[in-house]
Amino acid sequence: MKAKIRDKYKGKSCSERELRALYTAPSREERIESRKAVCKAFLEKRDEFASILTELVDVRNKIAEKNGYSNYLEYMDDVYCRSSYGETEMNAFVSEVKKEILPIIHDIHEESRKRLNLDKLMSYDADMYFADGNAKPKGDAIFLTKAAKRMYDDLDPEFSGFFTSMVDSESLDVAPDPGK
Repeated sequence: MKAKIRDKYKGKSCSERELRALYTAPSREERIESRKAVCKAFLEKRDEFASILTELVDVRNKIAEKNGYSNYLEYMDDVYCRSSYGETEMNAFVSEVKKEILPIIHDIHEESRKRLNLDKLMSYDADMYFADGNAKPKGDAIFLTKAAKRMYDDLDPEFSGFFTSMVDSESLDVAPDPGK
């Protein structure tokens, strides 16, 4: 269903992938408008997504109940062997993240804001690294595939063989396609 998300953007019907490519447009207005278009497309399908999510929650709760648990969270704690920590430890972990990691993230965002020459960094600026635009791959899909093959050939014979088998079996698809 997500692959079928489409919205009009500047008079053209665009896939979500095409719109997301504009998240790194040098123009801030274009970044804002492309994000609005993606949000609008998802909002138009919200009832379908909500239905799938509701069904998923129901199925997961039934799985948990049939296995003797009161809810899916308890069930998954045991499935993933989450027995060495509880709510107290999770709260301590969250506290440490707030204390140690969030200040670093704040500093990174501040550096980005300055580099992009913005008064305030917003969510639609998150994918931008340079004010004049992000680096873009040079060449088409064939060129990029050949370059990757050379890299894997130089890196390791086993990696090279795996990559070559993916290309030969057409399991690797790097070409842009509106349906992706």
